[in-house]
Amino acid sequence: MLTVNPESNEPVVVKVQAGGASRWSEPTCSDRRVALAVAVLLAAVTLGVYAPVLRHDFVNMDDQVYVTENFHVQQGLRWASVRWAFTNLDACFWHPLTWLSHLLDCQIFGLWAGGHHLSSVL
Repeated sequence: MLTVNPESNEPVVVKVQAGGASRWSEPTCSDRRVALAVAVLLAAVTLGVYAPVLRHDFVNMDDQVYVTENFHVQQGLRWASVRWAFTNLDACFWHPLTWLSHLLDCQIFGLWAGGHHLSSVL
């Protein structure tokens, strides 16, 4: 079992022996490779499952309020739009981090819906 040594905050493997006793040991190279392989596999599967969103368009539920018809968001990250993000109640909520995320998406991707969806996946 992989855990953290409470004394050094280093990752260690706890090997449980007969009778319930355990001892600390450093993770081996193969332990790290397995963990890395599992992480890469999970990332690849996740990206594979969600890759089709890059071809999706905006929807007519609330995207017009948040992005497609919002002048402030379409301007991208500017001091005025950041100030706006912290002081407005558009969409009947005060959620500046959501607005900042949309501002950054518009700064990077413009009005390409796939880019906005990609940032949501990541």
